[in-house]
Amino acid sequence: MGPPLRRGRKGNERLEMDRPKISVVVITKNESDRIERFLKSAAWADEVIVVDDESTDNTRQICEEFGAKVIVNKIGRKFSPAKKSWDTECLRGVDIADGRG
Repeated sequence: MGPPLRRGRKGNERLEMDRPKISVVVITKNESDRIERFLKSAAWADEVIVVDDESTDNTRQICEEFGAKVIVNKIGRKFSPAKKSWDTECLRGVDIADGRG
């Protein structure tokens, strides 16, 4: 539908309302079979950031074709602790957004 109409000096025009930008961040490793479906589902976001754990398939290329920002970062065996930390921070962000943090 777009931003609401607001009367300006040039008549009715659509003006982008000030709003926070929304980013989607995902950690990947060799996800070429599934990443396209994810990227299509995240098309609503202002930006998609992919943190890739040195994939050996074409995961990074697919993400770049969809316009995602790709950061290559070797996570390796540290993935599980990194993910737990990430999950904790995401939940903390939800609490803050809900006014509980």
